Amino acid sequence: MNKKIVTLIFLSLATIAFGQEPILNASKMLELQSANMSLGSAGISADMKAYNRVYLNSENNKWEISYDDIEGSPFLSKMFSPVKIDGVPNTEQMRYNIHADQLEINKNDEIFVFPKSSSYTKFSFINSKEVVQYLDTKDENTGYFLELSSGKNRVYKKLKIDFDQGSKAKSGYEETKDPQFSKGTPQYYIKKADGNFIKNPKTNKDILDNYTDKSQKLNEFFKSNRIKYNNEGDLKKLVVFLDTL
Repeated sequence: MNKKIVTLIFLSLATIAFGQEPILNASKMLELQSANMSLGSAGISADMKAYNRVYLNSENNKWEISYDDIEGSPFLSKMFSPVKIDGVPNTEQMRYNIHADQLEINKNDEIFVFPKSSSYTKFSFINSKEVVQYLDTKDENTGYFLELSSGKNRVYKKLKIDFDQGSKAKSGYEETKDPQFSKGTPQYYIKKADGNFIKNPKTNKDILDNYTDKSQKLNEFFKSNRIKYNNEGDLKKLVVFLDTL
């Protein structure tokens, strides 16, 4: 499937939509067609098929193993579900691969990687209400985050899935360990109203250093609220307060 075919798929979806809504005026039709063409040209092509395999290394060689043969899951949810992409009128069937930090889109039972270079950066999972946002944080965590709050200041969660390739028993005293995916420790970022990030804050000082002119109000807040920086509820409470500064 090449880029032209993918584009035709989106145009076909648009045509169906027009057939169901005959009273759409010409400008609305052009707007909807333009959005679908843009998504079709976002870089989704045959060479962007999702690989969904990992390499296992031994002393002398490496070989591939399918996700299906690994204990645990690299996905936020393995099942594809409807997603609203900001700027696109139609919903798409997608899932989030946490381990590879990529969004995967199902088109006609073929799985493609949604390009990070695309101008589409916000993905709302309709059933679970989870929002995945692409953020350029200028560090090793640049990529997809879960958006945990809305407002001028926002909390984002960087999910982690660790992969252990396992090991073969070298003697009768050892056990063979199968390859497995397991949940890693997430990191939390606060995106300030000015667009800058407080990356993985650990203490109140990390916040105060970013609001030196608001230290008195913040210290009063911290006296009344013991913020644990690995607690999502506490972080949401904090950014609600930051919105008032």
